[in-house]
Amino acid sequence: MSNSLLIVDLFSGAGGLSYGLTLAGFKTVSAVEHDKYAAATYKKNHPSVKVFDTSIVNVTGNQLKNGYDAINGVIGSPPCQAFSTLGNRDLKDPRAWLFKEYIRILTELSPQFFVFENVKGLLSIDNGHHFDIILNLLNDLGYTTSYALLNASEFGVPQHRKRVFVFGCKLGKLSFPSPTHGTIKSLLTVEDALSDMPNAVNNSTIIPYNTSPNNSLQAWYRSDSNGISQHILPEHGNKLINLIKKIKQGQSIKNVKNHHVKSYFLNSYGRLLWNKPSPTITRNLGSPSSANCIHPIEHRGLTSREGARLQTFPDSFEFCGNKGSVNLQIGNAVPPILAMAIGNHLKNNL
Repeated sequence: MSNSLLIVDLFSGAGGLSYGLTLAGFKTVSAVEHDKYAAATYKKNHPSVKVFDTSIVNVTGNQLKNGYDAINGVIGSPPCQAFSTLGNRDLKDPRAWLFKEYIRILTELSPQFFVFENVKGLLSIDNGHHFDIILNLLNDLGYTTSYALLNASEFGVPQHRKRVFVFGCKLGKLSFPSPTHGTIKSLLTVEDALSDMPNAVNNSTIIPYNTSPNNSLQAWYRSDSNGISQHILPEHGNKLINLIKKIKQGQSIKNVKNHHVKSYFLNSYGRLLWNKPSPTITRNLGSPSSANCIHPIEHRGLTSREGARLQTFPDSFEFCGNKGSVNLQIGNAVPPILAMAIGNHLKNNL
Protein backbone atom coordinates (compact mmCIF):
# COMPACT_ATOMS: atom_id res chain seq x y z
CA MET A 1 0.00 0.00 0.00
CA SER A 2 1.29 3.47 -0.91
CA ASN A 3 1.79 6.31 1.54
CA SER A 4 -0.56 8.53 -0.46
CA LEU A 5 -3.44 10.23 1.31
CA LEU A 6 -6.64 8.39 0.33
CA ILE A 7 -9.58 10.47 -0.88
CA VAL A 8 -13.08 10.03 -2.31
CA ASP A 9 -14.57 12.46 -4.81
CA LEU A 10 -18.27 13.38 -4.55
CA PHE A 11 -20.14 15.09 -7.42
CA SER A 12 -16.94 14.43 -9.34
CA GLY A 13 -17.95 15.51 -12.84
CA ALA A 14 -15.19 14.75 -15.33
CA GLY A 15 -12.65 14.66 -12.51
CA GLY A 16 -10.62 17.86 -12.73
CA LEU A 17 -10.26 18.13 -8.96
CA SER A 18 -9.25 14.47 -8.61
CA TYR A 19 -6.82 14.75 -11.50
CA GLY A 20 -4.99 17.70 -9.97
CA LEU A 21 -4.84 16.15 -6.50
CA THR A 22 -3.50 12.93 -8.02
CA LEU A 23 -0.71 14.95 -9.63
CA ALA A 24 0.05 16.28 -6.14
CA GLY A 25 0.36 12.75 -4.74
CA PHE A 26 -3.12 11.95 -3.44
CA LYS A 27 -4.85 8.65 -4.28
CA THR A 28 -8.55 8.68 -5.21
CA VAL A 29 -10.16 5.36 -4.32
CA SER A 30 -13.77 6.08 -5.34
CA ALA A 31 -15.94 8.72 -6.96
CA VAL A 32 -19.66 9.46 -7.36
CA GLU A 33 -21.15 11.08 -10.48
CA HIS A 34 -24.77 10.63 -11.61
CA ASP A 35 -24.36 12.04 -15.16
CA LYS A 36 -23.59 9.04 -17.35
CA TYR A 37 -21.30 10.90 -19.76
CA ALA A 38 -19.29 12.63 -17.03
CA ALA A 39 -19.03 9.30 -15.19
CA ALA A 40 -17.78 7.65 -18.39
CA THR A 41 -15.18 10.41 -18.77
CA TYR A 42 -14.06 9.90 -15.18
CA LYS A 43 -13.71 6.15 -15.66
CA LYS A 44 -11.72 6.60 -18.87
CA ASN A 45 -9.20 8.97 -17.32
CA HIS A 46 -9.07 7.46 -13.81
CA PRO A 47 -9.11 3.71 -14.57
CA SER A 48 -8.00 2.65 -11.09
CA VAL A 49 -10.85 4.48 -9.32
CA LYS A 50 -14.16 2.82 -8.40
CA VAL A 51 -16.83 5.05 -9.96
CA PHE A 52 -20.45 4.99 -8.77
CA ASP A 53 -22.46 6.30 -11.72
CA THR A 54 -25.64 6.93 -9.77
CA SER A 55 -27.17 9.56 -7.51
CA ILE A 56 -25.22 10.12 -4.33
CA VAL A 57 -28.35 9.26 -2.31
CA ASN A 58 -27.83 5.63 -3.40
CA VAL A 59 -24.23 5.38 -2.13
CA THR A 60 -22.97 4.72 1.40
CA GLY A 61 -19.74 5.68 3.04
CA ASN A 62 -18.82 2.03 3.48
CA GLN A 63 -19.12 1.47 -0.26
CA LEU A 64 -16.89 4.45 -0.92
CA LYS A 65 -14.10 2.97 1.19
CA ASN A 66 -13.63 0.47 -1.62
CA GLY A 67 -11.93 -2.05 0.64
CA TYR A 68 -9.75 0.40 2.60
CA ASP A 69 -10.02 0.60 6.38
CA ALA A 70 -10.22 4.40 6.43
CA ILE A 71 -10.33 7.41 4.11
CA ASN A 72 -8.14 10.45 4.77
CA GLY A 73 -10.15 13.05 2.88
CA VAL A 74 -13.36 13.83 1.03
CA ILE A 75 -13.42 16.25 -1.89
CA GLY A 76 -16.30 17.43 -4.03
CA SER A 77 -18.24 20.08 -5.88
CA PRO A 78 -21.99 19.82 -5.17
CA PRO A 79 -24.18 21.19 -8.00
CA CYS A 80 -23.85 24.96 -8.24
CA GLN A 81 -26.68 26.00 -10.58
CA ALA A 82 -28.88 27.24 -7.74
CA PHE A 83 -26.10 29.54 -6.49
CA SER A 84 -24.66 30.91 -9.73
CA THR A 85 -24.81 34.67 -10.21
CA LEU A 86 -25.74 33.91 -13.84
CA GLY A 87 -28.70 31.71 -12.88
CA ASN A 88 -31.99 32.09 -11.04
CA ARG A 89 -30.41 31.57 -7.59
CA ASP A 90 -33.43 29.58 -6.42
CA LEU A 91 -33.18 27.92 -3.01
CA LYS A 92 -36.27 25.85 -3.92
CA ASP A 93 -34.08 24.10 -6.49
CA PRO A 94 -33.37 20.65 -4.95
CA ARG A 95 -29.76 20.93 -6.14
CA ALA A 96 -29.27 23.72 -3.59
CA TRP A 97 -29.57 21.17 -0.80
CA LEU A 98 -27.44 18.34 -2.15
CA PHE A 99 -24.64 19.53 0.13
CA LYS A 100 -26.56 17.59 2.83
CA GLU A 101 -25.50 14.39 1.07
CA TYR A 102 -21.91 15.66 1.24
CA ILE A 103 -22.47 16.14 5.00
CA ARG A 104 -23.88 12.60 5.28
CA ILE A 105 -20.83 11.05 3.62
CA LEU A 106 -18.52 13.09 5.88
CA THR A 107 -20.45 11.76 8.88
CA GLU A 108 -20.17 8.16 7.71
CA LEU A 109 -16.48 8.29 6.73
CA SER A 110 -15.20 10.76 9.36
CA PRO A 111 -12.11 11.69 7.31
CA GLN A 112 -9.30 13.86 8.63
CA PHE A 113 -10.02 16.64 6.11
CA PHE A 114 -12.30 17.75 3.30
CA VAL A 115 -12.26 20.13 0.33
CA PHE A 116 -15.53 21.70 -0.81
CA GLU A 117 -15.72 23.79 -4.01
CA ASN A 118 -18.51 25.93 -5.41
CA VAL A 119 -19.34 29.11 -7.33
CA LYS A 120 -18.76 32.45 -5.62
CA GLY A 121 -22.52 33.10 -5.58
CA LEU A 122 -22.74 30.61 -2.70
CA LEU A 123 -21.32 33.32 -0.43
CA SER A 124 -24.09 35.83 -1.11
CA ILE A 125 -27.30 33.90 -1.76
CA ASP A 126 -29.94 34.61 0.90
CA ASN A 127 -27.60 37.30 2.27
CA GLY A 128 -25.05 34.66 3.21
CA HIS A 129 -27.48 32.71 5.41
CA HIS A 130 -27.30 29.58 3.28
CA PHE A 131 -23.51 29.53 3.45
CA ASP A 132 -23.65 30.01 7.23
CA ILE A 133 -25.88 26.93 7.47
CA ILE A 134 -23.31 24.90 5.54
CA LEU A 135 -20.41 26.06 7.73
CA ASN A 136 -22.35 25.37 10.93
CA LEU A 137 -23.17 21.83 9.82
CA LEU A 138 -19.52 21.21 8.98
CA ASN A 139 -18.32 22.67 12.28
CA ASP A 140 -20.81 20.47 14.15
CA LEU A 141 -19.02 17.42 12.73
CA GLY A 142 -15.83 18.47 14.53
CA TYR A 143 -14.06 20.22 11.66
CA THR A 144 -12.31 23.54 11.89
CA THR A 145 -13.30 25.27 8.67
CA SER A 146 -11.73 27.98 6.56
CA TYR A 147 -12.76 29.36 3.20
CA ALA A 148 -11.36 31.56 0.45
CA LEU A 149 -12.28 32.86 -2.98
CA LEU A 150 -9.50 31.66 -5.31
CA ASN A 151 -8.91 32.96 -8.83
CA ALA A 152 -7.49 30.20 -11.02
CA SER A 153 -5.47 32.70 -13.05
CA GLU A 154 -3.29 33.36 -10.00
CA PHE A 155 -2.19 29.71 -9.93
CA GLY A 156 -1.03 29.22 -13.51
CA VAL A 157 -4.38 28.73 -15.25
CA PRO A 158 -4.86 30.91 -18.39
CA GLN A 159 -8.37 31.86 -17.27
CA HIS A 160 -9.96 34.23 -14.75
CA ARG A 161 -12.14 31.85 -12.76
CA LYS A 162 -13.16 32.69 -9.18
CA ARG A 163 -14.50 29.86 -7.04
CA VAL A 164 -15.15 29.37 -3.33
CA PHE A 165 -13.10 26.68 -1.61
CA VAL A 166 -13.90 25.48 1.89
CA PHE A 167 -11.29 23.45 3.76
CA GLY A 168 -12.02 21.52 6.90
CA CYS A 169 -9.71 19.59 9.21
CA LYS A 170 -10.14 17.80 12.54
CA LEU A 171 -6.59 18.66 13.60
CA GLY A 172 -6.78 22.44 13.25
CA LYS A 173 -7.34 25.20 10.74
CA LEU A 174 -5.94 24.75 7.23
CA SER A 175 -4.52 27.71 5.36
CA PHE A 176 -4.80 28.35 1.62
CA PRO A 177 -2.02 28.34 -0.96
CA SER A 178 -0.43 31.64 -1.91
CA PRO A 179 -0.72 32.66 -5.58
CA THR A 180 2.06 31.43 -7.82
CA HIS A 181 1.12 33.96 -10.54
CA GLY A 182 0.05 36.92 -8.46
CA THR A 183 1.07 39.78 -10.74
CA ILE A 184 -0.40 40.93 -14.05
CA LYS A 185 2.85 40.23 -15.89
CA SER A 186 2.99 36.66 -14.61
CA LEU A 187 -0.56 35.69 -15.68
CA LEU A 188 -0.78 33.10 -18.44
CA THR A 189 -2.77 34.07 -21.52
CA VAL A 190 -5.00 32.57 -24.18
CA GLU A 191 -2.01 32.73 -26.50
CA ASP A 192 0.09 30.78 -23.99
CA ALA A 193 -2.54 28.05 -24.01
CA LEU A 194 -3.57 27.84 -27.66
CA SER A 195 -0.89 29.22 -29.99
CA ASP A 196 0.66 25.82 -30.81
CA MET A 197 -2.59 24.12 -31.78
CA PRO A 198 -3.11 22.86 -35.35
CA ASN A 199 -6.13 24.04 -37.33
CA ALA A 200 -9.47 22.61 -36.26
CA VAL A 201 -11.01 20.01 -38.58
CA ASN A 202 -14.53 18.94 -39.56
CA ASN A 203 -14.41 15.52 -37.91
CA SER A 204 -13.16 13.69 -34.84
CA THR A 205 -9.75 12.86 -36.31
CA ILE A 206 -6.74 13.01 -34.00
CA ILE A 207 -4.63 15.84 -35.41
CA PRO A 208 -0.83 15.53 -35.09
CA TYR A 209 1.16 18.44 -33.73
CA ASN A 210 2.78 20.39 -36.56
CA THR A 211 4.87 22.78 -34.45
CA SER A 212 6.96 22.59 -31.31
CA PRO A 213 5.52 23.83 -28.01
CA ASN A 214 6.11 27.55 -27.44
CA ASN A 215 6.27 27.42 -23.64
CA SER A 216 6.26 25.12 -20.64
CA LEU A 217 2.46 25.11 -20.37
CA GLN A 218 2.10 23.80 -23.92
CA ALA A 219 4.80 21.20 -23.26
CA TRP A 220 2.79 20.09 -20.23
CA TYR A 221 -0.40 19.78 -22.29
CA ARG A 222 1.43 17.54 -24.75
CA SER A 223 3.44 15.41 -22.32
CA ASP A 224 1.39 12.20 -22.72
CA SER A 225 -0.19 12.80 -26.12
CA ASN A 226 0.73 12.36 -29.78
CA GLY A 227 -1.84 14.81 -31.07
CA ILE A 228 -5.00 16.85 -30.57
CA SER A 229 -8.44 15.25 -30.28
CA GLN A 230 -11.93 16.79 -30.00
CA HIS A 231 -10.73 19.83 -31.92
CA ILE A 232 -13.71 19.99 -34.27
CA LEU A 233 -14.47 23.10 -36.32
CA PRO A 234 -17.78 24.64 -35.16
CA GLU A 235 -20.54 24.84 -37.76
CA HIS A 236 -21.49 28.51 -38.22
CA GLY A 237 -23.68 29.97 -40.97
CA ASN A 238 -22.41 32.75 -43.21
CA LYS A 239 -24.56 35.34 -41.41
CA LEU A 240 -22.96 34.49 -38.07
CA ILE A 241 -19.46 34.41 -39.52
CA ASN A 242 -19.95 37.84 -41.09
CA LEU A 243 -21.06 39.19 -37.70
CA ILE A 244 -18.05 37.64 -35.95
CA LYS A 245 -15.69 39.24 -38.46
CA LYS A 246 -16.86 42.68 -37.30
CA ILE A 247 -15.92 42.01 -33.68
CA LYS A 248 -12.37 42.85 -32.61
CA GLN A 249 -10.44 41.28 -29.76
CA GLY A 250 -11.87 42.28 -26.39
CA GLN A 251 -15.08 43.56 -27.97
CA SER A 252 -18.61 42.17 -28.18
CA ILE A 253 -21.81 42.75 -30.09
CA LYS A 254 -22.33 46.08 -28.32
CA ASN A 255 -19.41 47.42 -30.43
CA VAL A 256 -21.07 46.44 -33.74
CA LYS A 257 -23.46 48.87 -35.45
CA ASN A 258 -26.51 47.67 -37.38
CA HIS A 259 -26.03 44.03 -36.44
CA HIS A 260 -29.76 43.10 -36.54
CA VAL A 261 -29.52 40.67 -33.61
CA LYS A 262 -32.79 41.11 -31.72
CA SER A 263 -32.00 39.63 -28.31
CA TYR A 264 -28.62 39.58 -26.57
CA PHE A 265 -26.63 40.53 -23.48
CA LEU A 266 -24.00 43.25 -23.63
CA ASN A 267 -21.19 40.69 -23.52
CA SER A 268 -22.81 38.35 -26.07
CA TYR A 269 -20.65 37.50 -29.07
CA GLY A 270 -17.53 38.49 -27.13
CA ARG A 271 -14.13 37.84 -28.69
CA LEU A 272 -11.30 36.74 -26.42
CA LEU A 273 -8.08 38.71 -26.07
CA TRP A 274 -5.01 36.83 -27.29
CA ASN A 275 -2.67 38.43 -24.73
CA LYS A 276 -4.86 38.09 -21.62
CA PRO A 277 -6.31 35.20 -19.62
CA SER A 278 -9.75 34.17 -20.84
CA PRO A 279 -12.86 34.95 -18.82
CA THR A 280 -14.54 32.02 -17.08
CA ILE A 281 -15.06 29.05 -19.39
CA THR A 282 -18.67 27.80 -19.33
CA ARG A 283 -20.69 25.05 -20.98
CA ASN A 284 -21.41 27.52 -23.82
CA LEU A 285 -17.76 27.73 -24.85
CA GLY A 286 -18.60 26.83 -28.45
CA SER A 287 -21.57 29.19 -28.87
CA PRO A 288 -20.62 32.68 -30.14
CA SER A 289 -23.97 34.07 -28.98
CA SER A 290 -22.88 33.33 -25.41
CA ALA A 291 -20.43 35.49 -23.49
CA ASN A 292 -16.75 35.74 -24.45
CA CYS A 293 -16.12 32.55 -26.38
CA ILE A 294 -15.11 33.71 -29.88
CA HIS A 295 -11.57 32.71 -30.82
CA PRO A 296 -9.19 35.71 -30.62
CA ILE A 297 -7.91 35.31 -34.19
CA GLU A 298 -10.17 32.90 -36.04
CA HIS A 299 -13.80 33.74 -36.87
CA ARG A 300 -15.52 31.02 -34.83
CA GLY A 301 -16.40 29.82 -31.39
CA LEU A 302 -13.97 27.74 -29.35
CA THR A 303 -13.57 24.03 -29.90
CA SER A 304 -13.97 21.59 -27.03
CA ARG A 305 -10.21 21.01 -26.90
CA GLU A 306 -9.49 24.73 -26.75
CA GLY A 307 -11.90 25.00 -23.83
CA ALA A 308 -10.21 22.03 -22.17
CA ARG A 309 -6.80 23.67 -22.56
CA LEU A 310 -8.03 26.92 -21.03
CA GLN A 311 -9.21 24.75 -18.13
CA THR A 312 -5.69 23.12 -18.11
CA PHE A 313 -6.72 19.59 -18.99
CA PRO A 314 -3.84 17.85 -20.78
CA ASP A 315 -4.36 16.80 -24.40
CA SER A 316 -4.36 13.14 -23.33
CA PHE A 317 -7.51 13.69 -21.26
CA GLU A 318 -10.46 12.29 -23.24
CA PHE A 319 -14.06 13.41 -22.77
CA CYS A 320 -17.05 11.14 -23.44
CA GLY A 321 -20.43 12.08 -24.87
CA ASN A 322 -21.73 14.45 -27.54
CA LYS A 323 -20.42 17.98 -27.98
CA GLY A 324 -22.97 19.51 -25.60
CA SER A 325 -22.14 17.02 -22.86
CA VAL A 326 -18.39 17.40 -23.36
CA ASN A 327 -18.59 21.19 -23.15
CA LEU A 328 -20.74 20.93 -20.02
CA GLN A 329 -18.13 18.71 -18.37
CA ILE A 330 -15.36 21.12 -19.32
CA GLY A 331 -17.25 24.20 -18.15
CA ASN A 332 -18.14 22.65 -14.78
CA ALA A 333 -14.67 21.33 -13.95
CA VAL A 334 -12.11 22.50 -11.43
CA PRO A 335 -8.96 23.35 -13.45
CA PRO A 336 -6.46 20.54 -12.76
CA ILE A 337 -3.50 22.93 -12.38
CA LEU A 338 -5.39 24.86 -9.68
CA ALA A 339 -6.31 21.55 -8.02
CA MET A 340 -2.66 20.48 -8.11
CA ALA A 341 -1.62 23.73 -6.37
CA ILE A 342 -4.24 23.10 -3.69
CA GLY A 343 -3.11 19.49 -3.33
CA ASN A 344 0.55 20.38 -2.93
CA HIS A 345 -0.33 22.94 -0.27
CA LEU A 346 -2.59 20.52 1.64
CA LYS A 347 -0.02 17.72 1.48
CA ASN A 348 2.56 19.98 3.09
CA ASN A 349 0.18 21.12 5.82
CA LEU A 350 -1.76 18.03 6.84
